[in-house]
Amino acid sequence: KNYLKKNYFKKYLIGEPSTLIDNDNGILLSLACKRMGGILLGIQHSAGHFGYIDDLSYANYFEYNHYDQLFTFGWTKTNNYLPKTNFSSMPSPKISSKNLKSNYLHDSKKNNKNIILFLSNTISRFPMGGTCGHSRIDFIDSIMDNQKKLIKDLTQNNLSVLHKPYNKNVVNLFQEHYRDLESYNNYYLEDINQKGLTKKLVKKCRILLWDQLGSGTVEAFACEIPSIIYWKRIYSQEAEWAKEHIKNLEEVGIIHSDTKSLIEEINKYLVNPIKWMNDIRRKKEIENFTYNYANNNENWYKIWEKKIRSLVKYD
Repeated sequence: KNYLKKNYFKKYLIGEPSTLIDNDNGILLSLACKRMGGILLGIQHSAGHFGYIDDLSYANYFEYNHYDQLFTFGWTKTNNYLPKTNFSSMPSPKISSKNLKSNYLHDSKKNNKNIILFLSNTISRFPMGGTCGHSRIDFIDSIMDNQKKLIKDLTQNNLSVLHKPYNKNVVNLFQEHYRDLESYNNYYLEDINQKGLTKKLVKKCRILLWDQLGSGTVEAFACEIPSIIYWKRIYSQEAEWAKEHIKNLEEVGIIHSDTKSLIEEINKYLVNPIKWMNDIRRKKEIENFTYNYANNNENWYKIWEKKIRSLVKYD
């Protein structure tokens, strides 16, 4: 309480989970705020999964439940049997910055060695507390078998794959699995020790392939980076209210649940990347999805400032 008073605290305490919930200092500040009659404003901390993945109980119980209001990146719904708060739709600052924006259709032609950059999700070493959305270790056999089939089918269809795992911890934890993958011709394991995307990494290949619809995927959508998704719903599935948006992405060839249709769509892209990327319906469905779940706006800071000022002004 003394700390808040010294820093001219009036009524609102704003932050995302890593600052207000996932550490002792944040929890104590949040408790002090509430005891002083204040209001906790939360911020969605990751661009992916939230709002469209079903039964994301971990976030509901350990994040939303603590806030009086949560700024989301477009969505306002969650499962009716889980804790919730007052959701307020706002553009994502990170996605809006579009740090990966570049002319990939032109630059990727300079390096034809690798066609596909496969970006696989992390695998948690221990079972997670949540019920959906996390690549849980108790699904490891299905996850690994599915990944082997994917790489096998891609490489046997003359598609070269540069695989960038989530981080080196995953590779070290499942060394035998990655040795098996390296036995396939036209498969290459990227030696990089960071989980995020960079322009240099993306430009090594012609198209990005994801095994989920997550944070990296929606960032690639916003930056108009050629992307396609192979999603088997092993440890996650779309929420009921998001099914139409997901189905529309499937219909335009963005999301696939079998390797046959995936390979056919990749080959369509390779024949004429510009035509594929500029397809009117495909662009429309990508924009529709990001608007609802990963909203971005070049004037995001003005929107945020206006919203926060409106809260302070009338209270």
